[in-house]
Amino acid sequence: TAAAIIVVPGAAGPVYGEGDESIVSLLRRASQTELVPKIEAALSVPGLTVAAVCGGSLLLAMQGLLEGRRAATHHLGMAALGATGAIPVHARVVDDGNLVSGGGVTS
Repeated sequence: TAAAIIVVPGAAGPVYGEGDESIVSLLRRASQTELVPKIEAALSVPGLTVAAVCGGSLLLAMQGLLEGRRAATHHLGMAALGATGAIPVHARVVDDGNLVSGGGVTS
């Protein structure tokens, strides 16, 4: 049996501000695509794991997909992660069943 995994990558850019290339703008644009509904559906597929790295965790959390779930993101986004209802864990990698999240690109 082949492993089934979907990886939601983070984003690179200025952390502060709302210019077109800022993390906030990139996450906002990504949230307006078909990605979020597809990841939401994937989280209900038995045997499939969603892995989110860095800002990818924030993207999912901002859409309510991590509410009540343990997750990690880049250290600069931990407060924002908690504000979404996710349970922020200060770790490089957090395994929460079918959701695995990483704190940064080196995770």
